Amino acid sequence: MSKKRIVFLIFAILWMILIFYFSAQTAEESTGQSDSVSYMIGSIIYKDFNTWPDLRKAEFADSLSSFVRKAAHMTEYGILAALWYNAIGTVWIAFVITVAYAATDEFHQLFVEGRTGKVGDVLIDAGGALIACAIILIVRHLIKRNLPKGER
Repeated sequence: MSKKRIVFLIFAILWMILIFYFSAQTAEESTGQSDSVSYMIGSIIYKDFNTWPDLRKAEFADSLSSFVRKAAHMTEYGILAALWYNAIGTVWIAFVITVAYAATDEFHQLFVEGRTGKVGDVLIDAGGALIACAIILIVRHLIKRNLPKGER
């Protein structure tokens, strides 16, 4: 195994540990993080957001909460799929490893205060992994297509 693949293998494992850490947070801690991202988005979109009454800011954050959570799931598992691809060089095996980890992560959440394990979240995670794998395949195709015929 090349040094590059070993480095990506280490990053993939470290990323899995980070995902596990976030999944081990209680529902209250997880909601707090999602809310802080929603508040940040509000302050970016609306210049006067910080002058809004607290109730209006909280309602805005609640309206974004689901989107923020799902986007985070898709992003973190997309990154994991890309790391696994770079570690092992096979996009489909990287996808399978990522989705398998997503399933075990949802199982892990069954044992965390206030959290639940959801099949729907595994599907969202798989969607993020699938998007990352599709991007990898497209980029590989474009690079190969632009190489001189002798180097393909």
